[in-house]
Amino acid sequence: MLHTALLLISSLTALTAAQVSSQCAPGDSEIVCCNMVQSAYVVPNLLSTTGISNAAAADLGLVGLTCTTLTVIGLGKSCATKQMPLCCTDNNYNGTISLGCSYINPMLP
Repeated sequence: MLHTALLLISSLTALTAAQVSSQCAPGDSEIVCCNMVQSAYVVPNLLSTTGISNAAAADLGLVGLTCTTLTVIGLGKSCATKQMPLCCTDNNYNGTISLGCSYINPMLP
């Protein structure tokens, strides 16, 4: 009975992660969990951190701040309670800033 319950929970978690992944094109973008999401116009030090001006970053989408990567395999299959799941195209700033972000709905396939 316990084995069946654990298998069901594992399957549902994997299904939810797979559904979220389908909203974020692999290779071009990545699912991240961010503590804050803002318009690029109001993010301080964006140019010095990324080399991209606030105006240019605004054309890419939202900016995620203090982000971690959401993985489908292993631990960390969901965002922490206060984090927001985002699909971002540029995550090369050590989790400080993620650019080109858009909200994703974990309830949609």
